[in-house]
Amino acid sequence: MKRKHATILVLLIVLAAASTVGYLMYRRTQGEYLRGRAQLAMRANKMGEALALIDQFIRKYPDRWRGYFTKGAIHAHFGEYDKARADYDNALARPECDRREVLLAKARTWSMLAVKQLNSMRHKIRMDMLDSGVKQLQTSNKILLTLLPAAGEDTPGDAELIRRLARNYERLGLYYAMRTVRYQLNLGISETADAIERSEVNRRAFKENEIAAQKTNSTALTYFLRLLKVKPDSENEAVAAMELAMSQRDEAQLAAVAEVIESIPELASAKSLLWMHQFYRASP
Repeated sequence: MKRKHATILVLLIVLAAASTVGYLMYRRTQGEYLRGRAQLAMRANKMGEALALIDQFIRKYPDRWRGYFTKGAIHAHFGEYDKARADYDNALARPECDRREVLLAKARTWSMLAVKQLNSMRHKIRMDMLDSGVKQLQTSNKILLTLLPAAGEDTPGDAELIRRLARNYERLGLYYAMRTVRYQLNLGISETADAIERSEVNRRAFKENEIAAQKTNSTALTYFLRLLKVKPDSENEAVAAMELAMSQRDEAQLAAVAEVIESIPELASAKSLLWMHQFYRASP
């Protein structure tokens, strides 16, 4: 009789545990359904609906970091980067958060803002926007560098991180080059003492930004080459590296990029660009 009672007790415990697991799985499934609907609404550019759905998810599951992460993605999608960063910080404060994924997204909010400003200056260069763009890209890089492994320890899983750093430094070099042009335009014939002083300030700033552009472009090339080692089929980045190396007019850098590109069986576009460059250099 005792043995029978023990067997029944064990069965009841197993059934209770199975019921609890089933309920938890049901709740998680329902939660992911809400989050999925929020993402679909975001992709359909329905901001209000997307936020309402993800807020519903967060109210039901306040400790799940994915809810805040998705809300940050929604705000970032619609260009509300300050709100997105606050959402990502909330995600980082939750247990079991994937810090790498959240920090990658947070860094992107800074770089995307810099890209938008860069595109808005196609017809008129504004010094205040150049200054803010530099700071935004530097902030993005500061976050990304906390995730970067030591040189030589890169894995294919680091490809996206390295690609973003390469692109960020490429854009940062462009910002410095544009500031160089802006300061160069301020240089003119100086006659008065004040004008001479202003001209000297502009001349120093011109030189500083010219050097910064060269250093930043060299850093971008370093990351492009690191990317090609872990993800050799990165065609667009290989072309960008080739174009950047040619613009630098540094024979050592160009040779390093050419060696990597020629060693990879793919990269047809980058190789065509390299061969065209070599052909024109060899022409009399």
